[in-house]
Amino acid sequence: MVLGEVITVLASGSQPPGLLPAREQMATSLGFHIVLSCFGVAFPAMIFVMHRRGIAANDPTALQLAKRWAKVSAVLFAIGAVSGTVLSFEMGLLWPGLMGRFGDVLGLPFAFEGCRSSSRPFPWRVTGSSSNAMHRNAVRYTLARM
Repeated sequence: MVLGEVITVLASGSQPPGLLPAREQMATSLGFHIVLSCFGVAFPAMIFVMHRRGIAANDPTALQLAKRWAKVSAVLFAIGAVSGTVLSFEMGLLWPGLMGRFGDVLGLPFAFEGCRSSSRPFPWRVTGSSSNAMHRNAVRYTLARM
């Protein structure tokens, strides 16, 4: 079957006429959410590596880059929280049969993602307002404990 035929078959059912475009919009928002959440998961590790390099090599450029990435990480966190909330509403509204039957199973990964994203350390607090000496001591203490 060609994609056009599949869409025609899906659209010809006894569903409301605007359901298919709404589901297509949900697919787009899910695609963006997946990409942004991947960046959000990877950025704290990248910030840590740059920050450690900046302190170990006394490299102000690496420290500045870590601060900039921390700001980007804050924005990605905010966008991910909003898009994840929208996706949970879209799942319930656009897939009522699926969520009615399998909502308990499908809701668990959403809950894990929400707990994970809200409990991870916020690197913008670390690189933001502390003095440089206090900052170095905190990182040295953390690295000594590893």
